[in-house]
Amino acid sequence: MELTYKDRSEFLRGFLILVKKDNNISEFERKMIMVVGKYFGFAEEFCEESINTLL
Repeated sequence: MELTYKDRSEFLRGFLILVKKDNNISEFERKMIMVVGKYFGFAEEFCEESINTLL
């Protein structure tokens, strides 16, 4: 079963919310966001911007 674009974006959004819980994004969490974003087909720039706007 193929995930829809909406499902992929909701998963990434949920992951970003979990990472932000402690108001500190570690280097490992930053790398994981990039890996997850790339896996779901999101551009690297989009993932970087999402990380930066979280803080």
